[in-house]
Amino acid sequence: MPGMQDGVSGWLSVVACAIAAVPAWLRWLRVAQREHYLANETSRFALRWWTSSPLNWLGGIIACTGLAVAPRWPTGALATAAVAAVAPLGLGVRGRSSPLVWTRRLQTLALVSVVFGLALVALGAAFGRAPAAAAAVVLAAPVVVDLACRATAPLERRLAERFIYKAADKLRRVAPKVVAITGSYGKTSTKGALAHLASSSFFLLASPASYNNRAGLARTINEHLTPG
Repeated sequence: MPGMQDGVSGWLSVVACAIAAVPAWLRWLRVAQREHYLANETSRFALRWWTSSPLNWLGGIIACTGLAVAPRWPTGALATAAVAAVAPLGLGVRGRSSPLVWTRRLQTLALVSVVFGLALVALGAAFGRAPAAAAAVVLAAPVVVDLACRATAPLERRLAERFIYKAADKLRRVAPKVVAITGSYGKTSTKGALAHLASSSFFLLASPASYNNRAGLARTINEHLTPG
């Protein structure tokens, strides 16, 4: 049977996928963090990027073709690894507006998603298809990250509850005028501009950086909001 019985070429393909998984995982973890760890959002974002330009379409076709032939010819996984390491083009690992920040929550998400990925590769290896499984995992990194988001959501809600309740109680006691800014893009920039304009007339507190989700807002309130 082909697959890992091809020996050296099979294991080289697995190693190549493992190396490619590092930038791929960092890219999609950053997206998950930016999208506030909502399940399915990373995959939705990935689909949008893979179909955003002819070059990304071509890269996606090459990566999927490599994955499709990998069960029979393990070296096909090399094509998938090469594409997944650098694509989709235009979506950097570091990001310009929202760089990756290694918070406790992101570290937990990274650990769980890597465990999921290793489990899938181990399952593939048990059937003699480790190169194909490794290629599938590196290409489907957004899906694996979304699965990890879903798996860790109950724990994160439980950890955040007491801080959110504390922040809600403090808001009731201090009773400030609250301005909420929503949208897909530009929230942080709009918040900064508005805070700058309003600071000449009001005492105000703006959440720092991109602390835009419930946990970030709760932390801002608990640590910085005071009467007046």
